Amino acid sequence: MQFIRLPRLCHAPACATSLAQLSALPVVRAARSSVAESPLPANSDAVARPPLAAPRGARARALPHVAHVGRARHDARQEALEEPAAVPPRRRQALPQRPGGRRHAHGRGDPARPEPGAKPPHGSKEASASALSNALFTAANRPLQAEYVQAVQNFVDSVVPVFDRYPKYAWVMKTLMEPERVIQFRVPWIDDEGSSRVNRGFRVQFSSSLGPYMGGLRFHPETTHGIAKFLGFETIFRNALAGPYGGAHGGSDFNPMDKSESEIMRFCQSYMTELANYIGPHTDVPTSGVGVGPQEIGYMFGQYKRLRQLHPGGTEGILSGGAYHYPQVTGYGVAHFANRILEHRGETLKGKRCLISGSGTVALNVAQKLQDLGAIPIGVSDNFGFVIEEGGFTNKGLDELKRIKEERNARLGAYIMSSTTANYHPAEEGRLWETPCDYAFPCAIQNDVDADAVRLLVKNGCKGIFEGANFPCTDEAISLIKQHGLAFGPNKASNGGSFALITKNLGASTQLTDDELNKIVKGKNLLFPAMSLVKRILTLCANVL
Repeated sequence: MQFIRLPRLCHAPACATSLAQLSALPVVRAARSSVAESPLPANSDAVARPPLAAPRGARARALPHVAHVGRARHDARQEALEEPAAVPPRRRQALPQRPGGRRHAHGRGDPARPEPGAKPPHGSKEASASALSNALFTAANRPLQAEYVQAVQNFVDSVVPVFDRYPKYAWVMKTLMEPERVIQFRVPWIDDEGSSRVNRGFRVQFSSSLGPYMGGLRFHPETTHGIAKFLGFETIFRNALAGPYGGAHGGSDFNPMDKSESEIMRFCQSYMTELANYIGPHTDVPTSGVGVGPQEIGYMFGQYKRLRQLHPGGTEGILSGGAYHYPQVTGYGVAHFANRILEHRGETLKGKRCLISGSGTVALNVAQKLQDLGAIPIGVSDNFGFVIEEGGFTNKGLDELKRIKEERNARLGAYIMSSTTANYHPAEEGRLWETPCDYAFPCAIQNDVDADAVRLLVKNGCKGIFEGANFPCTDEAISLIKQHGLAFGPNKASNGGSFALITKNLGASTQLTDDELNKIVKGKNLLFPAMSLVKRILTLCANVL
């Protein structure tokens, strides 16, 4: 019988890179240095570890300069049979002397120095740093979850001051990094030709410490378990800012862009059939996301009603359409948040030229609200290229962009047919961030802005970046933003407009006007100290353990 060794399925480069990034964190370096600097007792009988054995067999014959090692080891074995070697003395902790000359055990009288390698006391800074270091390296060793590791690293790097002030919360971080429930299932559906198709479905219910799970769905061919975990982890803190909800996210690797409406409807119904047992008004409330708009929401809501034979009135999200009567609120929230930050810096958006990456619901409504606030939106983009309107998009131009993007798989380049002043640039000819601007609003997808993009923006006079997508800036980009002193709006706060509306409008059946929406989103104070927020989250997580 012949045995075949199978290769290990692991994304090694991503893991190695993640480990290297995590090793650079201050709290990880502190944990390592505390172990490395622990001295041995002065009178301990430390035995030096022998060197590694030299290679034998074929490898030894291939290395003549170490071939004599095999004979030396054979002679050593013969001598050991004739005369047993002395057992090396056991390392032990010497008991410190009392003033009277008597020795005392550790923990009685004067405290003795702990033995090297001993577990530090629970709640101490050394123990907290060690726990956090182990948790981070555990996360980094997970294959095919680079986005999730990036989100955890960014969060921990931001809240290190909290762990320094309250060391006990570092132990809670290990629990917070693990989702409470991960649901993965197959989604069978029938295409227009009558063939059976199957996709993967996900729902990661990350934390319910603050309330029922709430988070979006993403239908995109690159959606994986790792992407769902990354988005669920980010949603925990965004929901904590906006209202008493937990964090969750899900989706499927289904691509709605090249499907007919009937195929999308059948897929959404099948997806909800598999997911319905795990969601509910007081359990988990899915919301929209990339590839999931009002049409998909309606298909899934109809299937949920048929399965449950009830109308879950008084809830939001997919379970009743919810905030999707007002798809503009997320974009409005990003623009209002940017305006609030600039007011704190003694500046204003009025007359400022702004670039917006993306051309979906969030991006186009950011452009609309920027125009209402007096700014000049000059550029939007999609997967195929970007459009620059040097004089700024007018209300008519933004309405035309929305009309174009309502058609599935429509390209942004069609806009130049209705404007004589617009310029379209294919993606292979350059990047949107090469255009001079005052402020940038990345509203497309994660990792849209890297270090090179920040350098281009700074070179062209950009004074601030405000995130509208989930984690659109890489860690290197955020570091450069801080180095150059740019205004920065993190997505956890700036992208919480829809959740602010949900917490206000929960159970309301009246239709809100645009002025009322602005009042709700603008009045939501998301600028309170982050330390208070993080401490609140970690305290609640600790209480439910």
